[in-house]
Formats: sequence, structure tokens, C-alpha cells
Amino acid sequence: MMKLVKTEIQKMKHCQILLIGIIGLALCPLVQLGGQYVMDEAYREPNFDFAKLFGAVVWGNTQIFLPIALVMIGGWMIDRERTQDTLKNVLAVPIGLPLLLAGKLAVVVLLTAAFAVYSMAATLAVGLAAGLPGLNTAVLAAGAVQILLAALGTCIAALPLVVLFGRLPGAYLGGSVLAFLFGYSILFFKGGLLRNIHPFLAALNLAGFDTADYSGTTAPPDLLLSALALVGMLLLAALFVCWPQAKDTPRKAKAKPRPGARRGGRSAHRF
Repeated sequence: MMKLVKTEIQKMKHCQILLIGIIGLALCPLVQLGGQYVMDEAYREPNFDFAKLFGAVVWGNTQIFLPIALVMIGGWMIDRERTQDTLKNVLAVPIGLPLLLAGKLAVVVLLTAAFAVYSMAATLAVGLAAGLPGLNTAVLAAGAVQILLAALGTCIAALPLVVLFGRLPGAYLGGSVLAFLFGYSILFFKGGLLRNIHPFLAALNLAGFDTADYSGTTAPPDLLLSALALVGMLLLAALFVCWPQAKDTPRKAKAKPRPGARRGGRSAHRF
């Protein structure tokens, strides 16, 4: 497994698709901060400081930027073995397809942690450049931990989409669109069972993020239901990983007539 992970990390070097995550996570704090300046003054947060910026970044990452980036990058990692015609060579080592997919998903998790650290650094840089008040060690530590925990929870929530759309030929772009819609839908779940079992909301709940200011939730989260929701996503991802690979049925070649054979299948010579 470790060799597979190291190999996948080496293969990810100089891959331009990583720019999707790098640019997206850098844009998140800029979009959240810029929104304070373009929105109507009646809805603007009067005391927007570093703590508010960190919270807005956690929300933006979970709702939009991370689901799109993880499904697109992870799905591409799986799909490229087919498009580059390397799958048959990899499986001949021999490496079973479930083990190969598990190695790729492990890299997706590591990439998520790296994206979280990068997002924290980008948020800090944007806040300092904008001159936001309220930066201290406690705020920085709490923001960094919440960004990391929410990112890892979002990764778990997105893993079934990564595997499913990665295994479907050329479907990872469509999967990223579905991930965007799935993440954006957290705005509409304000209470009840769905508020706790929606995978992306469950990631926020377990990270200790208060969604009341962002989606208007009215009740405290049920952490047990949220944990079960993410466990369910892990099991679903494992099911997609272990799903048998579809094999193309070889076409039967037409039998060539034997020398000296007559049409209709009768032999010219009888033995």
C-alpha cells in the first residue's frame, strides 16, 4: 500500500489538474472577504474579523470549493489509468483493482490535508493583507483545526462520488458538477433528520462548526447521527471500490473456411 501511495504522489507531480484545488482554495477567502464589501450595508457583518473570516472559509470550502476539487482530481486520478491505457499494465503486476483504488483514495485524503494547510495559509495571508483585526494565537489555532477537521470530513463525504465517477469512463467532470450541487444543497437543510445526516453538514457538525449564521439552522446538531452519516459514506465508498470490474466481452471471430472446404460447411474430403 505504501508503495502505491508513493507512486501516486510521484505521478501527481506537475499535474495541471491540481491547479483546480490550488486556485479554488485561494479564491475562497477572497470571495468571502469580498462579499462583505459588495453586499448591501444592512446585511454586512459590522465586526468582520479574523474569526469571522476563518468561519466563512470553512463554510465556503465545505459547500463549494473542496467538493468540486476533490471529485474532479480524485476522479481524474482513477480515470487516467483507463484513458492512458495503463490499467492493464498495472493490474498485471499483479495488483488487484480494489487495492489500486484504495491507494488512490489514500492519496486523495493526504491531498485534502495538504489543501487544508494551504487554505489556512491563504486565509491568513488574505486577512493580514486586508488588515482584519482579532488575530491571536487562540483564533489562529481554532481556525486551523476547524479548517482541517471540516476538510477531512468533506473528503469522507465526497469519497463515494470520487470512486463512482472515477470508474465511469470520462465522467469525473460530471461528478464534480454533482458534488457542487450536493454541497450547495446544505443551505436548505435547517433542522430535522436531514440536517444531521447530510454528509457535508455532518462534516461541519463534527468539526464543531456553527451553521446558524450561514444556513439558519435552529437546533443543535446530533453528533451521533452525523458520525453515522460519515461512516455510511465510508462504507459506500468501500462498496464502490470492491465492485467487480466490468469486463468487455470479446467478440467471436468469424471462422475462416478451411482449405478445400465447400460452402455450407461440408468438407470436400471425407475421412
